[in-house]
Amino acid sequence: SYNTWPLMDGKLIPGDLMILEPAWRNFFESPKTVQFIHRLGAYTIFVAALWHMIATHRRQPGTTHAHRATLLFLLVLAQALIGIGTLLMQVPLHMALMHQAFALVLLGFAAAHWRGTKGAYPMPNQIAVRG
Repeated sequence: SYNTWPLMDGKLIPGDLMILEPAWRNFFESPKTVQFIHRLGAYTIFVAALWHMIATHRRQPGTTHAHRATLLFLLVLAQALIGIGTLLMQVPLHMALMHQAFALVLLGFAAAHWRGTKGAYPMPNQIAVRG
């Protein structure tokens, strides 16, 4: 594990990412490769959430959706900071658990935010009576 950020092994892209044979094993069994992929995923989500927030505020300023896009970005930022803190502190259990638990909160909010783009649930025209 590399307890440094933003560099791993003194580089943005560390060497020997694909050292195991067959190559697919690196994605599951190489701690360096797994950590690097985790970081790339985190950076991608951070940029996507930032872009979503900016684009939503441009298209729909002042709406509930725009406010929720801001909250989503702030949750992603908090998750990134928790993750970086966990890494720099050499992964204490309480920080690792907080990073995992907050990921669930973030996932739940992201799903609810996405559902909010679909509008209200349709109301049934009539109620079926079973008898």
